Amino acid sequence: MTTPASPADAPEIRDGRVTRWGQFARPPAGLDPAAARWPVNGATLPAPLRRLRLKQWQHIGLVHPSAWIGFVVFDAGFLGVSFFTAAPWEEPELHLDIERRGAPWRARVAENIHAGQCEARWPGYVLRIHNDLRHARHRVDASIDGPRPVRIDLTLHQRFSEVDPLVVLHDLGSGQPFYTHKAPLAPEGMVQVGDRVYTFDPVRDTALLDEQKTAYPLKWWWRWATFAGTTTCGRRVVVNACHNVLPDDEHHNENAVWVDGRLHRVGAVRFTFDADDPVRPWHIRSTDGRLKLVFRPLGERVGDQRVGPLGARFRQPWGTFAGTVPDAGDGTMTLADGRGVCEQQDVIG
Repeated sequence: MTTPASPADAPEIRDGRVTRWGQFARPPAGLDPAAARWPVNGATLPAPLRRLRLKQWQHIGLVHPSAWIGFVVFDAGFLGVSFFTAAPWEEPELHLDIERRGAPWRARVAENIHAGQCEARWPGYVLRIHNDLRHARHRVDASIDGPRPVRIDLTLHQRFSEVDPLVVLHDLGSGQPFYTHKAPLAPEGMVQVGDRVYTFDPVRDTALLDEQKTAYPLKWWWRWATFAGTTTCGRRVVVNACHNVLPDDEHHNENAVWVDGRLHRVGAVRFTFDADDPVRPWHIRSTDGRLKLVFRPLGERVGDQRVGPLGARFRQPWGTFAGTVPDAGDGTMTLADGRGVCEQQDVIG
């Protein structure tokens, strides 16, 4: 697995080259992977084409006792995308899914997560994430029209003294940067969906932050799981597990378990599921066997896309997790409860 860097280290791109790959203690104040010059078929892409290849997003998943709620601002280079989804655990038939796609300028992702803003804006659809790590928080507000209008007023607390972030910068090959920053956050505020209001308690509830800036190849994919829960021994756990295009993912990956806020890395993870019927159970296992999960979907979000020859197959079922997760030592803990999502994503573009 990747060796953590000291707190003073930070990823940096200088003179067109990444100065250091690996894991870092904190997210950088600003990182532009398009500034790195990587070759394609032996030739270096010009900066405008590198920026077109860059995929950037900020996704928030909210684990509430009554529902899974998720939203994203996604800049695909040639396309801007945003969605909001709310899925009650006990009433999956009330699942609400609202998505917008359009010109890239419709969905702007913050260059600087310490003090930058993400914004998705269409007529009747506004979603903003105000990043303010200088004050250990992210503010979210949204106004989305529809038969069940959505309003969001949230503060997501990110205190490094309480919760370790996962920050990695890996090489996809030939210097193509893969950057991600993931962390459990403490949500405070409310999300209103129609006449239903979800109130978030920062002690009880969990928000799952996923910040990504990556120069993906033309064909890319992932299988992903993320959830929050508790163990039978009363520990709070959060899991991020992914199998994707990273080479040598036994040593270079984004897999992690948080135990009461402390980060522990996990080796390669593999997913077994029915791609033709993703609402059937999934089986997720690390190669060392310490992470061993069964995910039982309650429903799914479908977000397939097609733009000429480019397109994506996207499935995001939500549901419950059971099984074992690594503890802080060499053993395992049994889940008492785990709730979140899995994803299947296959892209040409």
